[in-house]
Amino acid sequence: MRKHMSIVVLAALTVLSASCAQEVGDIDRTQPNRVRKSVFEGDWYLARTVIDAPYTTDFTFIGEQAELERVRWEVQKDVLLAYRVYDRV
Repeated sequence: MRKHMSIVVLAALTVLSASCAQEVGDIDRTQPNRVRKSVFEGDWYLARTVIDAPYTTDFTFIGEQAELERVRWEVQKDVLLAYRVYDRV
């Protein structure tokens, strides 16, 4: 009985150690069509434009644009932030 138990334990350890022998490598969890962070370096010009609005909206319209702003991007873990390059006077 003891011999059978030791054989079962030895077989189980062999199977477990063999299953961990493969190397997984790097896992890429980025979204498709990703861009490099270096693209967001330097100054950018940003213009907000309304591209869709409900017909009953009375405070904006399709095609309305805000002022052209010069911004610098900050890439964080979950968000992309834009900061003005100049002080607003």
